[in-house]
Amino acid sequence: MNGRPDRPASLPAVLEARDRRAARQKDLLARYGGTVVSLTPVAPGPVKSGPQFLRIHELGCTAVRKALLGARIPVLHEEEQGGPAGYEALFAAAADPPEIKKLMVAIEESHPAGRLFDIDVVADGGVPVGRTDLGLPRRRCLLCGDPAGDCARSRKHPVEELLERIDRILTEKS
Repeated sequence: MNGRPDRPASLPAVLEARDRRAARQKDLLARYGGTVVSLTPVAPGPVKSGPQFLRIHELGCTAVRKALLGARIPVLHEEEQGGPAGYEALFAAAADPPEIKKLMVAIEESHPAGRLFDIDVVADGGVPVGRTDLGLPRRRCLLCGDPAGDCARSRKHPVEELLERIDRILTEKS
């Protein structure tokens, strides 16, 4: 995968990557059963690739592998991709979706760069397992602590401030 800074990804490219990822998740569930873990870096703004996002991707992949191995959960398939629309990894794992979601939330909350990992857990039929499905609180914003999804949807914070915070987290903690 390329770590060089890329030009901004177009909205159609980002949406196509998201649709392709969802299709791959369903394919992996049909092929392997169990659960699919989907990892992408938190990448606010139009630039989704480059050295900082590649670093987040690498740290996240390592953390997911270690967590699954530590929990003795077999990884049946793993794949990684990168391009202008960002980096992504998919892991097909042989375990109960809620069990895996709890592991992934633990990574997001305890790893030094965990706030920079967007780790989704997908169950049979392509149904995502959310934090609230397990009685856990929603993810918090990198800047203000409000629910991250609310801040993202309302574009509450300038992209530059979010990218500066991401750089600080990578510099301080990884």
